[in-house]
Amino acid sequence: MKTELIQFHGHDVVTVARDDGQIYVALKPIVEAIGLDWVSQHKRVQRDLVLSSTMVIMTMVAEDGKLREMLCLPLDMLNGWLFGIDASRVKPELKDAVLDYQRECYRVLDAHFRGKALVQCEIYWFARRPRWEFIRRLALEGWPYRAIAKLFDPRMSPGSIANSVQAMVVRGLINPQALATAQHGVSRKAAQRRVPSWGIQQQLCLAL
Repeated sequence: MKTELIQFHGHDVVTVARDDGQIYVALKPIVEAIGLDWVSQHKRVQRDLVLSSTMVIMTMVAEDGKLREMLCLPLDMLNGWLFGIDASRVKPELKDAVLDYQRECYRVLDAHFRGKALVQCEIYWFARRPRWEFIRRLALEGWPYRAIAKLFDPRMSPGSIANSVQAMVVRGLINPQALATAQHGVSRKAAQRRVPSWGIQQQLCLAL
């Protein structure tokens, strides 16, 4: 279990990465950063059937450096709690903070941990497929697969390069939208319509 403090709008968000890969977020520091009453929010979580079934109490290093028990929710449940706060009913001076967290907090934390997973994925696969990193760079620069193949062996089929590229897309190593733009001159907006979300592909990264 690893505790990590992630900066968000001048405050530390306390997170815990468990050994099984599940990410948890401590709620009390967020509640205090927004300016809400912790006792009320604690009771709200306990009343909610979904949130209460996923919450856990963890002993972790708090912002003050001391070990404390904290109520935590899985990262993917954070928005469920945040959007349960009615920004129109909080004190006017707290409204902007509530909206900032509702708009951005989950996205920032998700990007942070997704980025770490992608780095681990790259290390794992590039160590096992040494050519992949070179192929990826050239493919995203717009090199035709036939030209990439000739760099390795004049007899190599472009199909083998295509297979490597497809394998990297499936494992989250290549953004398919960027690939469509580089290889086919498709605009970024058109690529987003034609190919799957990269986020979905990245979720497969360490599982394959």
